[in-house]
Amino acid sequence: MRARGCLISTGVFVVLIFVCCLVLLFVGVPRFQNSLKNEMAHALSTEVAVQVPDSQLGGGTYTISLAELQQKLTGSVNSNGVNGITLASRGQQLELSIETSGNNKVSYTGTPTVQNGRLVMADMQTSNSTLGFFMPADKLGNAIENGVNDFFSANNLKMTSLQVQGDKIIINATK
Repeated sequence: MRARGCLISTGVFVVLIFVCCLVLLFVGVPRFQNSLKNEMAHALSTEVAVQVPDSQLGGGTYTISLAELQQKLTGSVNSNGVNGITLASRGQQLELSIETSGNNKVSYTGTPTVQNGRLVMADMQTSNSTLGFFMPADKLGNAIENGVNDFFSANNLKMTSLQVQGDKIIINATK
């Protein structure tokens, strides 16, 4: 009779662990992704606002510095588990690299384009599928799009073109 009680207790314990894993997978991971996505979008929107003077909001050419954007992202992302952020251009592609504690690194690449007056991050990819599980490339692309598009929409601006040139992003926009 004792063996049966032990077996039942072990079975209940295994089921509880399984349920906890499911809750983590279906509740915890999406909340983490949304939190990181919102932090990234807010940081981008804020930095674009800083780099585009109010006096130039009538339309024209806007230059965004990748170095300043990197500095803002580094300062605004919750540093728990993040050791560093690097933002660089690779031709017309942008690459965002995040180094986590334990020297794990994940890089995201994508091509910024303009469609229907809005920024679209095309061909978003990640270099590390394990870390990419926690922040998929498409969700990061959405965060970048939302951060920049929110600023331009709030100022009644429509993007007409975008180019990556060295460490700068050149955006043309109209009212």
